[in-house]
Amino acid sequence: MSFSQTYKDVHSLKNIDCESWLKRRNPVIVAAIHGLSNSSRFLNCLALEHLYNPCGIKALLPFSFLTNIFLLTVSNSKLAVNIVGKALPGGSYTTLRSWMDQWRSVPRPFPPCDCEVAIDNDQVVKKNWKVRVGQKSRVSIITSVCQAEVNPTGVIQKNADMSPRSPA
Repeated sequence: MSFSQTYKDVHSLKNIDCESWLKRRNPVIVAAIHGLSNSSRFLNCLALEHLYNPCGIKALLPFSFLTNIFLLTVSNSKLAVNIVGKALPGGSYTTLRSWMDQWRSVPRPFPPCDCEVAIDNDQVVKKNWKVRVGQKSRVSIITSVCQAEVNPTGVIQKNADMSPRSPA
């Protein structure tokens, strides 16, 4: 697999090693980066990828891609990911979303027994102090659903003491 396609393989991304990745690059450029930098190996890899970017090489490179994944996870900002994606060869927001969509989990079927269900709805709404006709506001809503089996035999629903209509 070419180094520009590393981002497509999760196993390669999880096991990527900075030192071995740098050894497979042009030794003159790697030596120049090591001579100019006192930074970590990861930052040296980012610097090398950054040098590939203005040379016209259109590729998604692994360390920039990992940086963008981290940035999207921490900030959840499309704008931030697109800005960093223009500066480094780490891909745009749409590239990251399409990559992440392939790892989306499949919802499990609801169990046939008695369950407790918890729903958490987090909303972030931008404050607007000026109200105008046709004005739009950014809204972010994340809904998490958790279900847990309480009784595998499924008899709580038949218990008269648990009925909302039962006398207290």
